[in-house]
Amino acid sequence: SELTDVSGPEDGNRRTRKEIDRKRLARASSDAQTVKLADLINNSDSIIQYDQGFAKIYMQEKLRLMVVLTRGDSTRFNRALKIIEDYHGSR
Repeated sequence: SELTDVSGPEDGNRRTRKEIDRKRLARASSDAQTVKLADLINNSDSIIQYDQGFAKIYMQEKLRLMVVLTRGDSTRFNRALKIIEDYHGSR
C-alpha cells in the first residue's frame, strides 16, 4: 500500500525514519495523500488532548509532512493545516 511506512528500526532514529516515509508519501497518489490527510485530522485531537508530550513531536512531524501532501484533497489539506497552525499558535 502507498500508505504503509517503509522505514524500520534499522533505518535509524524516529526523525530519520519519518523522513524516509515522508519522501515516499511525496510520490503517493492524490487518493493516498487524501487518506493521509484524513488520518492526520482524525488523530490530532486525541493526541493533543491525551498525550501532550507526544503531541509536540507529532505535530512537528505533521508540519513537515504537509509540504508533500499537496496533491491530496484541498479541503482536507486546509483543515489539517489549520489544526497544525492552531496547535503551534497556542503554544
